[in-house]
Amino acid sequence: MSILRNVGDLRRATEQIEENYRKMRTAELQASAERDRLNLIIDSVADPIVVTDAGGATSLMNDPAERLFMIPAGATQGEQRHVQSNDAHFSSFVSGMLLSDDQRRVGEVNLIEPATG
Repeated sequence: MSILRNVGDLRRATEQIEENYRKMRTAELQASAERDRLNLIIDSVADPIVVTDAGGATSLMNDPAERLFMIPAGATQGEQRHVQSNDAHFSSFVSGMLLSDDQRRVGEVNLIEPATG
């Protein structure tokens, strides 16, 4: 709640809102530029890369990773099982990271190429 005593208070409040909006817009542009940079980096790598947020939810992946975790249209039951298996292994690995007290965890996740098994 704001109580304004006069027009000067209103003007200062408006200026403060405009300044906060400008700062927010600048931060949004910086975040967008950083995300574009990250997209360029992961798309240029041949290895599968999956980016998760702090809660472990997948937020970004490159094409080789999508091939491991996405069921293509017309996939056989075997391909579907391979993708589900990959998802289970990856989810287990990420859960282990989230439950760990370590700031950094290095490990391997054995995944299956869905098309070839």
